[in-house]
Amino acid sequence: MNKQELSQKEEKMPQLQDLLAVAVEAMQDRKAVNIVSLDLSGVDEASTNIFLICHGTSSTHINGIAKNIEKALWEQLGERPNHTEGKQGGHWRLLDYFTLVIHVFNEEKRKFYNLEGLWSDADRKEYPTL
Repeated sequence: MNKQELSQKEEKMPQLQDLLAVAVEAMQDRKAVNIVSLDLSGVDEASTNIFLICHGTSSTHINGIAKNIEKALWEQLGERPNHTEGKQGGHWRLLDYFTLVIHVFNEEKRKFYNLEGLWSDADRKEYPTL
């Protein structure tokens, strides 16, 4: 691939902030609880730029939130996750978009894994539940 083709490909790729904005809106649309982003771009040990975290009130709610995020990112930005986990259990869903990793937990698993505490050196932003 030459430089011009690479440049054109990069122009078509959604920016991280676009991914984040669409994902947050999709979470809010499904009434996700306690939406938080952690900017890990300045953390050396991090394997992604941003964690986006929320929780749902039931396995149905968690799966609905995750499905809505996938749908919105595909329809609005043409992006599919590189990797997903947790479809069967209903306690936690992970959607990996390389630079943005989305976690949709139940409240118990969110407290147990405590990602906000584990990555407390990251810049934190909270979003309203609508």
